[in-house]
Amino acid sequence: MFAFICAVLARIARNASRDLRRTIITSSATNGAAAWVFTPDKHWPRTGDVVDGLLYLGGNHKVHPSPTIYLDPEYQRELRRRATIIKAYSGQDFLPMIDDLVRQGEQLRDTKRLH
Repeated sequence: MFAFICAVLARIARNASRDLRRTIITSSATNGAAAWVFTPDKHWPRTGDVVDGLLYLGGNHKVHPSPTIYLDPEYQRELRRRATIIKAYSGQDFLPMIDDLVRQGEQLRDTKRLH
């Protein structure tokens, strides 16, 4: 997914006439079914105006940190802060996902303590 996002952003950066806001989509519930819709104009700046470059790693590489990274209180607090902003903006709720990652980190930490 990350590689896909980077590819989309790289394409946008190459085309200076396109705005980032035209490609951002969000999930919204429609009669209990998920539907993808374009977000309203939020006055996003052009990608080239806010980034120096993009790194495309190619392919669909799945590299994830150890779940114990989510046990850091400051990191967790920042993730929750950002998830709240995203939910207010687009309705996507990432808090349950963060809770799951924290639980995975706790389980891994407890498993390592036993060995």
